[in-house]
Amino acid sequence: MSLLAELRRRCVTRMAESCLVGAWLPVQVAGTFLPVFGWRAWVMQTRIGELAIGFIPALLFSCAFELTPQGLERRISAVSVANHGDRGT
Repeated sequence: MSLLAELRRRCVTRMAESCLVGAWLPVQVAGTFLPVFGWRAWVMQTRIGELAIGFIPALLFSCAFELTPQGLERRISAVSVANHGDRGT
């Protein structure tokens, strides 16, 4: 299985798209309102940096866990199931 197919299976690409769209809106709002209130440019740069730094842990978390009706569950990889059967270790 290719890396891209595995990322799609685990919905990591969907999470990446959601994070990028979710980060775009506050950046646009801040870009509009920060200059109006006289905030310095470093505030916007810091905000964008924080969003970029949080992007990587969000992707790793979405790769390792799955949100189900029962709550967060650790994902079992296809390789693990093939090697160990139903145990999933």
